[in-house]
Amino acid sequence: MKIVKAKFLRNGEPSGREYSYLLPEGMELAVGDYALLRKDGVGIITAVDVDKSEVGCPLDKLKELLGKYEPEK
Repeated sequence: MKIVKAKFLRNGEPSGREYSYLLPEGMELAVGDYALLRKDGVGIITAVDVDKSEVGCPLDKLKELLGKYEPEK
């Protein structure tokens, strides 16, 4: 599984610290893509192909992204 980093959006802007997530098998995201980080949380991808040594916690503690998010235009 690939690891990505993301920041939650607040008022449409990235805010707070980066969080690491597992990318579901078959999903491709790039830096700048929007993602559904949890049921009610949208964020922006800030890094892709993150090395597991950069995560800072066991991989089994990471949550999986729920999916790609397409913002309303």
